[in-house]
Amino acid sequence: MYPKSSIATMERSEWDRVLAVNLKGSFLCTKYILPVMISQGSGRIVNISSGHAFRGGAFFSHYSASKAALVALTKSLALEVAPLGILVNAVAPGISDTSMPRIHATEEEVRQKAQKMPMGRLTKPEEVADAVSYLLSERNTFITGQLLGVNGGQVLYG
Repeated sequence: MYPKSSIATMERSEWDRVLAVNLKGSFLCTKYILPVMISQGSGRIVNISSGHAFRGGAFFSHYSASKAALVALTKSLALEVAPLGILVNAVAPGISDTSMPRIHATEEEVRQKAQKMPMGRLTKPEEVADAVSYLLSERNTFITGQLLGVNGGQVLYG
């Protein structure tokens, strides 16, 4: 959920919709799977945040706020359920080579953003999937409460 709006003109319903999808959706998924994980004494949860959680974004305050709140939810839940054998983390993709950055930018603008990245390209969806896969795997036995940026260094320049 990634609409572009100024706070001055944003409808409350748009704010509510973005937070409902990006934050409440994760809360509800977690709420209903957590009893199963608790009863089995283990589990992995990975929330999908965004680079906007680090840096905000003009005209994306609702999106940025929802993704930053998701990080706080991730960390709080990790503290709550770590003693129960459940690991909770979040992944924050950078600008990804998907349709999402093209919603509010031309192909040329997206290309220019990619060139400014420290690695000179956009994040590949499979790189995000690999990070999520590891955090969900049984190989991950000790990482919890973390926000993993999969962004090619994007947050280093903003």
